[in-house]
Amino acid sequence: MGLEHLHPIPDDERLLHLTNFPIIMTQINRTQPALVSPDDSTRRLTRIGGVSPDARRFTVSNEVSTIAQFRAVDYGLENCSLQFSLQLPLGAEGLGVGNNASTSTVDVWLLDAPMKLDVARLSWDKRPKRRQLFETMRMPWGSAESGGRSFACPWNSMQSFEFACSTDGQDCQLDFWQDPKRPYLGVTMRQSSSLV
Repeated sequence: MGLEHLHPIPDDERLLHLTNFPIIMTQINRTQPALVSPDDSTRRLTRIGGVSPDARRFTVSNEVSTIAQFRAVDYGLENCSLQFSLQLPLGAEGLGVGNNASTSTVDVWLLDAPMKLDVARLSWDKRPKRRQLFETMRMPWGSAESGGRSFACPWNSMQSFEFACSTDGQDCQLDFWQDPKRPYLGVTMRQSSSLV
């Protein structure tokens, strides 16, 4: 179509990447294989109707995995990497945070899920097939750790991952709420220019 000819390379480096929050983040539980986790557990009714905050829970333990799905949203920003942040700003201790191990070893699995997942049916029994182990990360609580591995993320594609405790037997427990308005906790997908 020739779109690559319409996009001059910007001089401002901030325009060469964006941070993408997951469109879906939910849990599956191997000890309760038929359990479907609520998609919108923080939804509440107000005088003007139902309100659904953007915050989503991220939990990994020996029983529970988190599935996150991202949509690659911009043409020309088709080189991606996963970014993790486990840092709370000063004074924010306890804000949306459960019990966390000092360091957790997490396997990140690439899932066979090219279409948007149906969270109303997603359970351990009905989870997408693990396509391959994408990477294993040691995640110290209180640090910012970015996934170093890049991957192609074609425009408008779905990128689906499962975050599970590694089978290496190390401590593993992460539990917090991820909110795009407070991006110091959570997993995001960084999209970088594929035109340069």
